[in-house]
Amino acid sequence: GFSLVRPMIGLQRSIIRNASPFDADNDRLRTFEAQTGKRVFEALVEYPCDFQIRVIGREDASFVNDMLEYIGRVTETPVDEISFSTNPSSKGTFISVSIDAPIDSAQTLYECYAILRQDPRVKVAL
Repeated sequence: GFSLVRPMIGLQRSIIRNASPFDADNDRLRTFEAQTGKRVFEALVEYPCDFQIRVIGREDASFVNDMLEYIGRVTETPVDEISFSTNPSSKGTFISVSIDAPIDSAQTLYECYAILRQDPRVKVAL
């Protein structure tokens, strides 16, 4: 009895610890895409638009400019024409950059997220 239950409790704890908080959201996204035949940004956003992308990453001298360069490269927009704001963390270790990206299609938006996430300093791109 007890010896069989104990390993199961450990297994359940292991599963819970290893579960991603995004698993449920990923399941919902897959369901949405299967039902509509479209990716989320294809179905829910009207293009062209200025889409706010928030990037959180390690603060360093070039982080903000690099994020703007990435967006400018993908959207073919000069960096000085891209609106943005910043918010440093209380300890100055991280910085949040909100970028109003000029997006012409869902594909462009997905490309922006893809290029941002390739930078090892980026912790989150929302």
